[in-house]
Amino acid sequence: MLKHRPSPALVVALVALILACAGSATAAYVGPGQTETTPSQPSGPVVQSPAYVYKESPAIQVPDNQFDVAIVTCPAGHFPISGGFVTPNSGDMVVKHSRPTNAAGSLKGTAAWTVLMKNPDSADNGQGEFRGYAICAPAASVSGP
Repeated sequence: MLKHRPSPALVVALVALILACAGSATAAYVGPGQTETTPSQPSGPVVQSPAYVYKESPAIQVPDNQFDVAIVTCPAGHFPISGGFVTPNSGDMVVKHSRPTNAAGSLKGTAAWTVLMKNPDSADNGQGEFRGYAICAPAASVSGP
């Protein structure tokens, strides 16, 4: 016999845990003489994902203790929604910023993605390398500042 009854909060938590572990998926059994049906088409409009464009800069070579920038410009009618960089075989590169900018790469804007990198030492024999990239979406599908 229990000395104390479980609190209502514990009971609710245990029920939630059991339901979470059980999941919400169910399997259908198609027995002999039965046919499998396919789901019907949605009744409302189907939303298509926008045509994203991936753009990448050429490889940028950065000498020891120097900075360099990659500016990746989106095609006309597209805005950068994300971006970044890759540093193949240059593990010591340091990112100073990676952000959307204007096409010149100097101010806030919506035309390009800019990555500023520094090669802090000579571990890579004087030539750090990186590439900037941007993921661009059609302007009509982008909202916000």
